Amino acid sequence: MQNRGDCDSKAVLTGALVRAFLPSTRIIMVFLPHHALLGVAINAVPEDEKLEVEGETYVLFDPTGPALIPFGDISDDTKRYLSTGRYQVEHID
Repeated sequence: MQNRGDCDSKAVLTGALVRAFLPSTRIIMVFLPHHALLGVAINAVPEDEKLEVEGETYVLFDPTGPALIPFGDISDDTKRYLSTGRYQVEHID
């Protein structure tokens, strides 16, 4: 309610919510330098930012705020890290 917590805490919470509503959907946590966000394996629309991991396409979701970033959109900084390969991925089981 107070919009407190760091990016990985908010991503874990959001991942748990996605899991509760879509229990069989594959989810990844994407770790960048000093940041974390989610990838959700759902049908993407053309304008969605996506990441392919092991042959699976994940729509990216950054729930951290404080700005409200729409599902499938990411910041320019995040785009730069992804395009240069500066990230790690963990599957959420």
